[in-house]
Order: sequence, then C-alpha cells, then structure tokens
Amino acid sequence: MLLKKRILLAEDDDAIVDLVNAALDGVGVERLRAENGARALDMLRIYTPDLLVLDVMMPEMDGIEAAQHIRDDELLTEVPILMLTALSGVDNKVEGLDAGADAYLPKPFDLREFKAQINSLLRSKKQGPARNPVTSLPSPRIINQTIKQALERGEDIAIIHFQVREFDLYAYEADFEDTKALLGSLAALFQDKMRAHFQFTAFLGHIGGGEFVIIMPREAAEGLTRDTLQSFDAMQRGWLSPTSPVPGLSMAAAVISMEKLGKDDIDKVAQRAHATMTSATSKRGSRYVVWTPDLV
Repeated sequence: MLLKKRILLAEDDDAIVDLVNAALDGVGVERLRAENGARALDMLRIYTPDLLVLDVMMPEMDGIEAAQHIRDDELLTEVPILMLTALSGVDNKVEGLDAGADAYLPKPFDLREFKAQINSLLRSKKQGPARNPVTSLPSPRIINQTIKQALERGEDIAIIHFQVREFDLYAYEADFEDTKALLGSLAALFQDKMRAHFQFTAFLGHIGGGEFVIIMPREAAEGLTRDTLQSFDAMQRGWLSPTSPVPGLSMAAAVISMEKLGKDDIDKVAQRAHATMTSATSKRGSRYVVWTPDLV
C-alpha cells in the first residue's frame, strides 16, 4: 500500500485516547483525534480517513447522532465505523448498529479485541470515499489504484507529493469554513499549474488534509513542482484569515520517479516516496526534493 492508512478517533476522554494510541503503536497507521461528534464530521470531510473510531457519549454531538449524519452523507457513508461505549446493554448495541456503526465494542475493552476489530474493518469492503468531500478530488483509494495502473502499463511518469507543513495545526484551531476555503485555494493552485504546464491529462488527487498528489509525465514534473512552490509562497498569506492560528504556510514536495519499476513494485514506490518526503521536510521553508537512488 502506497499511502498509510488513516484512523480518526472521536473521543473526549484523554485516558481512552492514550489507551487507543498504545494499542495502535506498531500497526502502521496515521492517527487523528476529534473531541466531539461535530468536530469528527468536520475532520472526516477534511481528511477522508479509512476508519472512524467513535465514542457514543461526547459533548456537543454524541456518537449516535454523528453516525446518523455520516450514513446520510453520500461521500462519507463508505467510512467504516467502530463504536465505543460504556453502555453495554443489548438495546444500546442495537441503537449503535442501527445508527450506522459497522462494529460495536463496550468499554472497558481488551486491547487484543480492539486491534482485531481495527484490522477487520480496515480489510472490509468499505474502503473510504472515492472523493474528498471538500475538494471533490480523488481520494487515497483512487490514488492508489491510479499508481498501480501506471505501474502495470510501464508508463514513464512521476508522482509529486505535496504537503503543507502547518496544515494540521491550522485545521485543528481554525473554523471549518476557513479550512474549507484554504483547501479550495490549494486545489485551484494545483489545477492552474497543471493547465499552465499543458498537463491536461495529468492526475490530481487529494490524500487528505494538506496533502495532494499529481501524477504526470516524468520529464515535466520538476518544472511544474518548482513553479507551484513559487506561486504558493507568493499567494499563501492572502489565503489566511485575520484570525489564522498560524502566521504563514510552507510547502514541501517530493518528486518520485517510477523509473525501473515493474508492475509489482508498489512497495518500492512507497519506499521512494517516504525517503524523498523525509528529505524534503528535513529543512524549514518551501522546498522540493527529487528522488535519487541514494535516498533509499
């Protein structure tokens, strides 16, 4: 799998959060947290996680209401839900499953059972939304499929992974509408640059949050990346609201070649992507790194 699985935990109890994080250590997933059901809905739309772990009893909006909203949303309904609750009666379990939960685990729970439920749901037929609900761009599921198809066809392409470094802090503190507007500006920037570089058939996907991917011919990738970062630096302050939780934004980019890779080398693509982005984010400011064999 090229892109790491992402799990959103909607839980207001810090002790449970610590327990879940301990259980997920070594599983190889990215973890996000929301403190209530309303915030969980916002983060689902921003990050398109692969799984939602949802507590029932939370302030502002409880887990039952949040699950109902998710199941009524065409773009979110493919996100599997593991519901956690101290309410262990049969009626409570039925209520949770009727609201839209795919699995139900009463507290306190055994960590082994919790991990087994997580792994089972990540393998389920539900694979997350096909498009990000905010940007309408293809999500990780479609990004992975596109990369695999390119490998099978032996295309001479590059994958450009863009990451806004301060995005998570911004999204955590900012109003949802401000975050939504920022994502719209980012998506528009990438689309404009693809047109400016005559990449009308290039693929643009949204990994989630401040991470995007462009898949395009290798020979033109570095030029588009350089131009995108220059424009981003010139424009980003104008995208931030007066009450922005961050003073400015910076962007890192990794340009990954598919050169000398076969149709079964998706893991090697992931290794190249990780090494290149690690190098790109090792220094401050907006910068990009092009993959070379010495990076892996």
